[in-house]
Amino acid sequence: MTIADETTTAFILRSVDYRDSDRIITFFSRDLGKITAIAKGARSSRKRFGGALEHFSILEILLANTKMGGRMYRLAESMVIRSNAEIAGDLTHMSAGSLILELVRELVQESDPDPRLFDLVTEALGTLSKTHESNPDTVALCVLLRVLALSGFAVGVNKCIACDRKVPAGKRVLFDIGRGGVVCRDCGGGPINLSAGAANAFMVLSQSTIQEAAILDFKHKYLVEVEETLDDFITFHLGRPLKTTTFKAQINKYKKQS
Repeated sequence: MTIADETTTAFILRSVDYRDSDRIITFFSRDLGKITAIAKGARSSRKRFGGALEHFSILEILLANTKMGGRMYRLAESMVIRSNAEIAGDLTHMSAGSLILELVRELVQESDPDPRLFDLVTEALGTLSKTHESNPDTVALCVLLRVLALSGFAVGVNKCIACDRKVPAGKRVLFDIGRGGVVCRDCGGGPINLSAGAANAFMVLSQSTIQEAAILDFKHKYLVEVEETLDDFITFHLGRPLKTTTFKAQINKYKKQS
């Protein structure tokens, strides 16, 4: 199949070494959605793509006019628009960025563009790159909630998902992953009992912009409750946990011990 040469903005979802010198890269692009391309000679020659194939970077990519193997493009050129290199220099910010990218990779379908999702993740990576100004945990949770919502898996945290009754402030709530969120006692409740602090954090994060989330500061124990509930929610809908959650848990354990 032949297509016209196409230039689009993109970020990398996954990169895998292939054969002796090539690399197979999964991108999420603003115009084409999730696509896969082979970068010939990317590993054998720094001159070929230079540093323009780094994770967390926002790139301008040129896809050659031959679509290989029916579904795979050939990457002709790649240029960095914004490197966001600071993310990779901090473990907590790197795990937050990786979590967002992994969820996008697992949820989106091939060749299904979503400019809103692209712009959301682009903004999130830019915010995470300001490592001294952003709280990576609250940014990640805010963005994960919005990625889920854009993908058709909105988490109901502000109202009972069965009767639309508003969640009372300052109260514990019951959460049912299978039903998609908070369920009041009159509607049967749910197996997860969230503290009032965690319920409040959930609601605030679901309504915050990324910039607002970057400066939020909740007690660690409340964020842990939110993280664990959201991890279970994602695992339920994907049928498996995100790999990055294990990495993030190891970082949290190390930070707690140090």
